Amino acid sequence: MNFEKPKIIYKYCSLNVAESIIKTNTIKFSDPASFNDPFDCDVDLLEFKLPNKLDEHTIYELETIKGMFQNYPGFDDLIKEEGFIEEMYRKAQIEKVKGARVSCFSLIENNILMWSHYADKHKGICLEFDSDLTSHGFTNLAEEDITEGEVGYTEYEKTNYLSSNRIFAVYKMFLCKSNAWSYEKEFRLITLNKKPELQEFKKSFLKSVYFGLNMTPSEIAKFISLCSECNYETLMFFKAEKINSSIEFKQL
Repeated sequence: MNFEKPKIIYKYCSLNVAESIIKTNTIKFSDPASFNDPFDCDVDLLEFKLPNKLDEHTIYELETIKGMFQNYPGFDDLIKEEGFIEEMYRKAQIEKVKGARVSCFSLIENNILMWSHYADKHKGICLEFDSDLTSHGFTNLAEEDITEGEVGYTEYEKTNYLSSNRIFAVYKMFLCKSNAWSYEKEFRLITLNKKPELQEFKKSFLKSVYFGLNMTPSEIAKFISLCSECNYETLMFFKAEKINSSIEFKQL
């Protein structure tokens, strides 16, 4: 799936989490198994039905997977059994999912529900990051260790991974959620290859800080002071305000 890359992305968080991000200049990439939606990144939504005619990519993957399982006791007999190859595919994909970690962002900074659900009922913070740096904004990740994409919203359904469009099948697993979550306008960074959950980012990755409606002046002053102590030299700061029935931000 092709998405237009956003220029900026936002992370809503509590004050404590925001302080930790500033102090350590790290972002957490979580195990999808810990997500609050049990269907999010659920490998059970992938089917593995071999087509009648195998393409070159499937043949190559089959040989690779056979190499992974060939030392299993009785492998030569098992591979002849109906459904065994499909089960090998499924187990291989489960390993890929186990090796992936996800950090969730949003494309908007003024969603009332996001402030309520993820920023401690407007007592937290929204951090603005430079999306142009997502591929090289992390100090310990190579290009092949991270991918990204905008989440699409549709009803969950099973998708055959072994169909001709593998990219779509992977998209459905990592970047697709129910319409019920569409208000989040989510954007995801995904690390691959079993990388650590905490990833250090370059300080130029963080551009601005938005303070919630219910943050006190003393909390704001303390947080700005923390950013200065941690050598974030170019940050901009904004405070949320209620304007009619929406949230707007005033630069401090």
